[in-house]
Amino acid sequence: MARDDATVSDRIMAWVRQSISECELKPGQPLRQDHIARKFRTSKPPVREALRRLEAQDYVSFEANRGFFVKRFTREEILDLFEMCSIFEGHAIATGASRMTRAELLGLDHCVKRIVEARSVVDLLKADGAFHMGLMSGVRNKTIQQRIEDFHAYFRMYYHAMPQSELPRPVETYRIVVSDLRNGNILAASARIEVHLLDQGRKVAALGDK
Repeated sequence: MARDDATVSDRIMAWVRQSISECELKPGQPLRQDHIARKFRTSKPPVREALRRLEAQDYVSFEANRGFFVKRFTREEILDLFEMCSIFEGHAIATGASRMTRAELLGLDHCVKRIVEARSVVDLLKADGAFHMGLMSGVRNKTIQQRIEDFHAYFRMYYHAMPQSELPRPVETYRIVVSDLRNGNILAASARIEVHLLDQGRKVAALGDK
């Protein structure tokens, strides 16, 4: 692949991931190569390359004779994603939280405040995602950080499809987690997040394909 195409491909990937993370793209939504090519003022090959790479990361699926779509997960796959995320995130907290600074803990408090004050679904989901990524601030393994970020991007697509009255606002759980971290109860915080994610997985799975 030419260097210029690689650069455009990276930009397309970043746009698709961000659009999914911010709920602008929804599960099953088609990704038209010609539309994306026009948006980025490029030809189809770098678009196709970006979508193939996103397919490998589970953001996109491909159907013969139909094209690329934002990936839809089955109920079983959603449960699996939440289970994997709980393992990754629990491990990350257990091994990295001791390096969190006072400022980073204050950042978690700010995320909880944003959740309480959120007036839209997108604002709520962004604040929730920011809380979980804030828990990763002491993690040195960038691959784990990226995988957890991917998990929460998938989750936001499905949370966004829930009735607003059913959207979780786990404020008390998050406050206890932050308190645990401040008091050095890292394993308790890790276990609490694992249980929270598994519980949410059971609720969100109902939105997946059978």
